[in-house]
Amino acid sequence: MQHSWAFGVLLVGLAAAPAESLESRVAGKDTVVVQSGKLRDTPVGNGEAEEDPLANYTSPDADAKLLKIYQDGFREKRIIQIATAESLAIKNDYAKQYALAKVVVDPIFRLLRQAQKNLTGVDLDALPPIPNKNRTLLVSLVNVWEGTAMLGDLILRLPDILHRMVDGHALRLEVLGWAARVCASSKMYEPTHRKQLELVLQEMSLADVPDTAYSNPFSEVARRQRAADHGRAKAAQEKEIERLIRKRSRRAQLSRPRQPPAVSSPP
Repeated sequence: MQHSWAFGVLLVGLAAAPAESLESRVAGKDTVVVQSGKLRDTPVGNGEAEEDPLANYTSPDADAKLLKIYQDGFREKRIIQIATAESLAIKNDYAKQYALAKVVVDPIFRLLRQAQKNLTGVDLDALPPIPNKNRTLLVSLVNVWEGTAMLGDLILRLPDILHRMVDGHALRLEVLGWAARVCASSKMYEPTHRKQLELVLQEMSLADVPDTAYSNPFSEVARRQRAADHGRAKAAQEKEIERLIRKRSRRAQLSRPRQPPAVSSPP
């Protein structure tokens, strides 16, 4: 892995290798590192990678074991990615949300685009689930798996902002669709991750079969609808309370004993 996305946390690589993390051993130029609340691009290494202890990982079920190592790490990374997206979603300042999202989204698209170039012409179906013997392919795939997941979190939780950043940008839409297909065909993505992909494709109108019932609860339209529904429900509740008060008032009046008419004394 070349990068980390979460604010305020320097993430280690997906592979829980016995030596230093894969992230610290991979060479590259477009790495995103987050530390002390700042996101920055930084080179890693000098173009040469040290020997990876997983490169000679052999056993009858080596692919399955290595896949599990990466899946376990990916699940841990997802917890931090989701928390990052949720921390942005709860902010009430649109300008701040947009600025922070842009700091994350722009590097993701750069890495996805570079990964797309690296993987063009590669028969991904012919590769093992984790092609650890080809560092360029492995890093590119990790960038796609992680970057697409983080991008999906932001698309689903900040849909209006992400539509503004992606809609109308043909290259970004094409890269996103390509990355989603790569993830969907990978064994790295488990059912929960695939479900997120489906929702992202629906949100961005990239799904092969559009779901007419799809609705994003984080969208501005949905928020306005909830606010309107809440207003109508509150008005109906207040009206019902007033009706009950009037009803009780009438009952109280009817239950009062009537005073007999006054009888005038004879003169």
